[in-house]
Amino acid sequence: MLRFNKALKVIRNILLILMCIIVIGMGVMFIVHHNMISNERAMLEDNGYINLVSAGDYNLNVYCYGADNPEHTLIGLSGLGANDFSIGMKYSMNGLEQDNRLVFIDRAGYGYSDDTKIKQSVEHVVSDYRIALNNAGIEPPYVLMPHSYGGV
Repeated sequence: MLRFNKALKVIRNILLILMCIIVIGMGVMFIVHHNMISNERAMLEDNGYINLVSAGDYNLNVYCYGADNPEHTLIGLSGLGANDFSIGMKYSMNGLEQDNRLVFIDRAGYGYSDDTKIKQSVEHVVSDYRIALNNAGIEPPYVLMPHSYGGV
């Protein structure tokens, strides 16, 4: 019986040590992850990928690049679940930026756009995109390039 109690204490101590190591490890990972996100955001802001524009009650990220006197203004509309739409699409559009202005809008709550509690109906999203484009100084006419659910 005495050996059994000693064995239980040893197992308990080992489990406590393992739990402490896990908690400390999670804390370290949280701090490192938070630091990496801050550094990434600063780098993206410095390179012009993050351009928050008012859409009324919140801000949308409107990333714009390409020709100064464009033949067309191409507006990329993000679908659902596209967290890096504005950044990822830049590399899919190589060659188009020479004659056109490319504009990519991150949906509310995605990418670097602000989140909102406002229900995101199609009408509301379209209205907010128009407001954000106007506030970013991007004049119509546009050529829309929807991605996935952005086509609705």
